[in-house]
Amino acid sequence: MSDRLSAPVANSKTPSARILYRKRDEILTEWLERVKNEVDSAWALLNAVVIDTMPVFLDGLAEALCEDCPKETATDTSNVAQEHGGERARVTKFGPDQIIAEFRILSEVVIAKIAEESKLTERDQNVIQKSFDKAIRESMVAYFLVHGRIREQMIGVLSNDLRDPIGAVRLSSELLQQLLNEETQIASESRADLKRVITTLKTNIARVERMVQELIDSSVVQVGEKISLNITPGNISDVLTAVMHELDYDISARVILEKQSVSGFWDHRAFKRTVMQLVQSLAHHSPAESSIKIAVSTLHGRLIVSVSCTDAQIPAERLENLFQAFLRADKEESRFGTGLGLARATIEQMGGSLAVESSPENGTVMTVDIPADTRSFADAPTSTGA
Repeated sequence: MSDRLSAPVANSKTPSARILYRKRDEILTEWLERVKNEVDSAWALLNAVVIDTMPVFLDGLAEALCEDCPKETATDTSNVAQEHGGERARVTKFGPDQIIAEFRILSEVVIAKIAEESKLTERDQNVIQKSFDKAIRESMVAYFLVHGRIREQMIGVLSNDLRDPIGAVRLSSELLQQLLNEETQIASESRADLKRVITTLKTNIARVERMVQELIDSSVVQVGEKISLNITPGNISDVLTAVMHELDYDISARVILEKQSVSGFWDHRAFKRTVMQLVQSLAHHSPAESSIKIAVSTLHGRLIVSVSCTDAQIPAERLENLFQAFLRADKEESRFGTGLGLARATIEQMGGSLAVESSPENGTVMTVDIPADTRSFADAPTSTGA
C-alpha cells in the first residue's frame, strides 16, 4: 500500500480496514493456493501472473472499508479491475467464469480473515459486496474489449509532436550555416556558439529519432502486430538513470527519484520509454512547480514502478480511454499521440499491466506492474489484440 494510504488505514477506527491492511499478504497467500487448486486455468501459471493486480485491489478495499477515507468501493478512483480483466484475456486462458470464480474466492477469504478478529458490520458487508460486484463487472468489460477490439491502424499521429523538434533542427542548421559563411577563421567566441549549436542539433535529432521509433511501434501495435522486444538482464536503477538523463531539463528538475536496485529481465529501451511517457504525461497534467515522484518496489516476483504527482488530476471518465484511445491531454487542449497507448501496449507485451488512479484528494498515480523476469511473456497479447 502506498505511503499516502498506509497510515490512515493502519490507524483507522474501522476494525475491518485495519485487519485487512495487516493481513493482506496472508490473504493473498491463501487465495493463491485456493485459486490454483480450484480454477483449472490457474494451476500451471506462475504465482506472479495469477496474483496480478489483486494486491492493489485489496489496498483499495481496505481504503473503502475505512470510514475516514472517501472511497465507497475498492475501485472508485482506479482502473485496477479493468486492468485485471484485460490481463486475464491477454496473458492467460481464463474464461469469464474463471475470473468470476477467483473474485468469489478472494471475497470468501477476505470475509473469513476479518471475521477471525472482528464481527463484520452491516456497512462492512455492503462495502465488500459492492466492491466485488463492481470489480467483476469492470473486469468482464475489459476482458471482452480485449477479445473483441477492432484493430485500427494509426499512421501519422505524431505530426504535431514532430513539428517542434524538426523546426529547432532547421533553425539550428541555418544558424550554423550562417556562422560558417560569415567567418573563414572562426574566432573563439564564435567557436563556442558553434559548439552550442551542434549540441542543440544532436539533442533535437535524437529526439526526432525517438519520436519516429514511437510512431513506427505505435503503427505496428495498432495493426495487430507486436513490437520488437530485446529482453536482456539488467537493473531497474540503470533504466531510471537513463530516464533522468533523457528527460527535458524542465521536467527532470521536477522529478523525485527513489532508486532501488532490482535485477530482472526486460527490454530496457522499451521500459525506459514507458517510464518517460508516464513522467511526461503527469507533467502535462500538473502545474510546472509541482513534483513528480518515481518509486520502485517488488512483490511476489513482480516489479512495481509507480509515477505519481499529488497535483495532477485526470477526470474519472478519461481513466480508461487515456490508454485505450491514445488520447493525451495537454494543459489547454486534447490531441492524439502514441503517448500512453504505446506505453500500455509495451508493458502488456512483457506480461504486465499499466494502471492509473486519480482523485482530487490524492492526485494521480500511474503504476507499471510486470514480472521481474519477463522472458516468458515477450509474446503476450495486448489490448489492441496483438
